[in-house]
Amino acid sequence: MAKRKPSKKKLRKIADNLWRLIVLTQWDATCAYCGRTANPQAHHLITRSRVATRHEPMNGIVLCPLHHIFSTELSAHGAPLAFGDWLEKNHPNVRQWVRDHQQDMVKSTVGHYEDTIVELTAELEGEDE
Repeated sequence: MAKRKPSKKKLRKIADNLWRLIVLTQWDATCAYCGRTANPQAHHLITRSRVATRHEPMNGIVLCPLHHIFSTELSAHGAPLAFGDWLEKNHPNVRQWVRDHQQDMVKSTVGHYEDTIVELTAELEGEDE
């Protein structure tokens, strides 16, 4: 009996986990805003519903829970305008990347996720250096 290929959903979850590890590593698992290291969270700068950028490491930043979700003064979800202003001032290259890629499109297919997993695994293992 032939082995079944993994589903698109399973492949997306694998890619999500690899992306998270890369982003946490790139930002030293430290909140980019306040420097906290407790419970670091990888945040998608462009919504993760956008397949083309969902697993791009440049589309990620590490935030503590306060600055990811809970603060109404400055958090990616609780105060997105203030967060965008902060990002522009403190990480203009990242903000420019977001501007350049926020309309990127790609079709969500098993092949896309298989290729993404290969690329993310290589990056995580340092093969892209």
